[in-house]
Amino acid sequence: SVFSVEIQRNADVEVLQEKIFAKKRYSERYKFDASELTLYLAQKKGETTWPADDDNLDALLQGDVDKKYMKMRPSWKLNKKELFGPSFTPGDEEIHVLVELPEAAPVGDGIAKEPPNKKQRLEGNRISYAGPLHRDEFAVPFDTIDAFRQIKEGFSRKEVIGHPLFLLYGPRQFGKTTIAYRIMDWIASDSSVADVKYVFFEMHESDVAEEGTFWGRLGQCIDEESACCDYASFRRLMVECTTHDRTQLCLIVDEMDHLFSNKELAAKFLSALRKWKAAPYFRGFLGIGSHELVHHHEIFRGDDKTSPFNIGNMIKMVPFSVEQMSAFFKLIEPRYEFSQSLQCGIMKYSSGAPGVFGSLIRFTVDNNKWTLEWHKWEPWFQVGAFS
Repeated sequence: SVFSVEIQRNADVEVLQEKIFAKKRYSERYKFDASELTLYLAQKKGETTWPADDDNLDALLQGDVDKKYMKMRPSWKLNKKELFGPSFTPGDEEIHVLVELPEAAPVGDGIAKEPPNKKQRLEGNRISYAGPLHRDEFAVPFDTIDAFRQIKEGFSRKEVIGHPLFLLYGPRQFGKTTIAYRIMDWIASDSSVADVKYVFFEMHESDVAEEGTFWGRLGQCIDEESACCDYASFRRLMVECTTHDRTQLCLIVDEMDHLFSNKELAAKFLSALRKWKAAPYFRGFLGIGSHELVHHHEIFRGDDKTSPFNIGNMIKMVPFSVEQMSAFFKLIEPRYEFSQSLQCGIMKYSSGAPGVFGSLIRFTVDNNKWTLEWHKWEPWFQVGAFS
């Protein structure tokens, strides 16, 4: 498949590995690290053009790696002369990087992996960013999810005294990041929020080691050419950007747990959020993380009155209800009519965990097994997913 990610020109190849790993959500289906992805420059030595997204590419992605493609070492910079160089400009419908998955990728925790014939394959990757992220073939009716409705309603309100600061927390595989993607899809497509611009920041541990690095990375999510070095310069960028475009910014931060490894920086960022609540250039904030975020107020020496999240915007992710999962099966019924016993079995097997529920359905559909009854599907799944 062909996809795109957003990345800085001077980033390490290692960062590109991590972004691809997160974008494709391999952790939901496989048990390997981002470092095990092998990246190849999609241009052989002596060539001057990039492969196009066409029928020839489809044939390429079905085969093994041609050793004439250069392997990209994790320590290299993307603007290295041998790769893309400092003045590289990506074109439309061009493929710049080929991604190879590891040969063996066992899974655990009941998450299905892809069929054997897909274990090792190439995937095309455009470095240029091209719209909202992570559009899945299957989508649970998100208006049935209370967390999604709360966030959407909060970001819909323009004239409010204090713009919402949401913190979405819960265990992995519970659909937190997927909700963020759907919020971004909504902002990008709904004319009622045409005056809102979302800024998505997937936080990494390296982003919070130094304060200057943090504000710099955050600024580049707004403008990749920016050079923010502190809070003041980042705030100026926000004001300039929104004034020029006549918009309000909606800031979405994924993997926010990393922030709290630097308590001094975390305190400054949370303090900034309090100031932005009433700012005319700000529409709202959504932070995503684990249950550890519940204790964010502890960085203020135990005084939770100074916390920006003391106004009821903590949202805990919960499992899908039977009604929600049933509605999902009804939604896809025209294309995939799951047997009644299989619907009940998958709902029970997943325990309502959104990531597990979605993975079971994708694996079943990929293998054309949705018509099986549960008593036949279960042994097939145990053999197919864990052998």
